Amino acid sequence: MIKKDNTDGTHTFHFKTDKPYSNHLTSFAAGEYTDVIQNYDGITLHNYCYPDELEATKASVERLPDMVKFFSGITGAKYPHSEYSQVFVQDLPWGNAGSTISIQTENMIDDFGTHADFFYLWDGLQGESLAQQWFGNYLSCSDWNHIWLTKAFGRYFSGLYNEYKNGREEFLLYQHSFDQSTYHSDRSSGIIQPVVNNNNETAFEFAGGNYPYFHGASVLQMLRKELGEENWSKSIKLYISSNAGKNVTTKDFVNAVEEASGESMNWFFDQWVYKTGHPVFKITKKYDSEKKILTLYVKQIQKTEAIDLNTVTDFFRGKVEIEIDGNIRQVMIEAKAENIFTFDSQKEPKLVNFDFESTWIKEITFEKTFEELLYQLRNDKDILGRLSAMTELVKIAKNEKTSQKDKLKTYEALRKIITGDSYWRLRFNAVWQLQSLLAPSTQVNPASLDKETIEMLLKIIKNDSSWVKTNAIRFLGMTCDPEYSDIYINAFNDKSDRVVNAAAIALGKSKSPEAFDALVKLKDKPSWKNQSLISSLNGLKELNDPRGFEVAYNALSDLNLSRWMLSTPVWDFRIAAAETIVSLGKGNEAFPMIFERFKNSLNDNDLNVIFNNVLLITTLSDPRGTEVFEILKVQFKDDENTMTAVYQYESQFKEAISRN
Repeated sequence: MIKKDNTDGTHTFHFKTDKPYSNHLTSFAAGEYTDVIQNYDGITLHNYCYPDELEATKASVERLPDMVKFFSGITGAKYPHSEYSQVFVQDLPWGNAGSTISIQTENMIDDFGTHADFFYLWDGLQGESLAQQWFGNYLSCSDWNHIWLTKAFGRYFSGLYNEYKNGREEFLLYQHSFDQSTYHSDRSSGIIQPVVNNNNETAFEFAGGNYPYFHGASVLQMLRKELGEENWSKSIKLYISSNAGKNVTTKDFVNAVEEASGESMNWFFDQWVYKTGHPVFKITKKYDSEKKILTLYVKQIQKTEAIDLNTVTDFFRGKVEIEIDGNIRQVMIEAKAENIFTFDSQKEPKLVNFDFESTWIKEITFEKTFEELLYQLRNDKDILGRLSAMTELVKIAKNEKTSQKDKLKTYEALRKIITGDSYWRLRFNAVWQLQSLLAPSTQVNPASLDKETIEMLLKIIKNDSSWVKTNAIRFLGMTCDPEYSDIYINAFNDKSDRVVNAAAIALGKSKSPEAFDALVKLKDKPSWKNQSLISSLNGLKELNDPRGFEVAYNALSDLNLSRWMLSTPVWDFRIAAAETIVSLGKGNEAFPMIFERFKNSLNDNDLNVIFNNVLLITTLSDPRGTEVFEILKVQFKDDENTMTAVYQYESQFKEAISRN
């Protein structure tokens, strides 16, 4: 890049690349930035940040050189340029990868303590953008119909870095589970698409959806299992090396997979990439104690009548792993209504887990007894199998027909998971599940917890850290008992602001005489982007002390304090302040200030500021806010996208008014 200083005080920049690239990857950002420079293997890594966020940026990008190393190794190709840049921009909700540059949301810039709690999230964003330098830049999809070659690959390979850095259980419980649940959520909402689109008229709209992104990443996980690690690695490296610097289609990837593996894989891509649908399995088992044989009956019961076989798969095939008492067996599902598998077993298995690690995108019915589920929760090698068993046990415990004896067994099993050495996400989930049984969030009256549960929670709060400790404090807070106020106040000193926030809310719920002064003091505790103020306001909302109005109003008035640009009271102190004011029944007193701010933002025509004020007005739920939406409908009547947002907020506003 060459900079020319002009006589009129302006600057002209000339940019030239040493390699050709697809023009849709052109991106640039201009601003007063400070550069955090890193290096890896002769590659200069630039991180352009706002000057007052220099140290936090260093914390937030510390793994970037390691990511370059990882992706270079897994693809078999060194990063193809001499430089890579990240630019952090306020008001951008997520991130976008361009050629040798990624423009990222400034929301991901955290101090060391905050970033340590969110490695999984922001490392994912950085990793995804960086991976696309190989899968979207070095190799570019030929058109939007094949955008999964960029988006799904970026998503999945970012997940592989997560697996490499934080372990397989983290990958399975966080990214893999999220990707599959997103697919099922879209399906239930009536959104059904293949991974590769075949309609040029809708290609651009399709490219922004979930199917070539999250669903495509799930398909890559299935392909990895289908091929095995060796052939998977060969396939990726061959795909990169044989198509470097070219525009590619899915056929190019299929060719690489088939050449590397020596297998015909058209069937796989046909059923998972080009067509829609997923198997619905019904599994039953039978053990013959005389022959010492376990038989599994695997039926596919998805509807196959009146479907277009050109666009929808009727029956699915592929390798599936079955766990039997800790031993993993791989079998081949044939594309037919029923597959039957037999296994030698000297005794009746206590654990049978169909589709180890939940690789397949599927629905499944596999009835198990209460005792089988308990055994699976305690002993399954598959973290997702344990989570599934936990979910089923909690459903059973919530059933009125379940005996008290079995309910107590479930409580005890959950407590053992929570206090054990399982991966933190499973323990975190177990705390939520136990709370849903003993102190559901919908419960109006204070929770009355048994001695064993209280002792367990106190132990976790004393010895654990971050997320699990946070959930334990939330759970204990449901008692609304001021007896634990000292525990909550002491937790204000925790290094994790997640813990501090949970403690502030729990203290507010306790109505302790010490609560107000402690919460007001908390707001002044130094924290990144005023997390302490957010926690203070969240706690004051629960305390419902009229004196909290002044604190909340002052926070709502402040336009200078740093904050995340995230529309939630957990991250934006202004929204937290508005919610606190509403909880005190004084939304009408704050409305004039926000309404005036809204009118000023219209003059600046900054949509982010306009709709941030609209969100605050919706939160305050003062009937006078109706005028806001009439103004917006006139101002943006010719802007279809903005009008969609207007109607969405208006609907939320009307709902809020009806509740009051």
